Amino acid sequence: EGQLHGQSIFAGFVPKREKNSQYCEQEGSDEHLPLSPEFQQFSATLCTIQGRNVRVASERIDILTRTWLTVLNYASTLGITDQLASNAVGVRTMQAVRAILHNLNVCDLDRTPVQNMLCQRGILQVLLELLRHNDENIVRESLALIVQIMDGGNRVAQDE
Repeated sequence: EGQLHGQSIFAGFVPKREKNSQYCEQEGSDEHLPLSPEFQQFSATLCTIQGRNVRVASERIDILTRTWLTVLNYASTLGITDQLASNAVGVRTMQAVRAILHNLNVCDLDRTPVQNMLCQRGILQVLLELLRHNDENIVRESLALIVQIMDGGNRVAQDE
């Protein structure tokens, strides 16, 4: 179940980490973040920044949020191959959302509206649920994204 012709149904959905990727934090740190051109292109499917205009694909954020929660609740029904693949997809997509906030910071743009939008769409509650996941990479990335959403003393996030 959950497999198609012996291949993971999740395979190929997100760019894989390349050994020579650039990182904004040192690899091995708690919050390393891939910044290769392929990964930035993937992140741009969730948010585009043109000058001072920021457009977040909120419907895609909603889909990711529901997917993370579904994977958490039904992971035990997947085969081991699909569990590993879905965990990898979860980590990469959380990194992509975190890259949005990172990119806004690098571009010296106010992250608060995006942080607020993420909270209003329920992402913080899902991330808190993911802290009970059995995969340490999911837990670590959930924490890293929570930190970015709350960074700067965001009131909406703190009130959640």
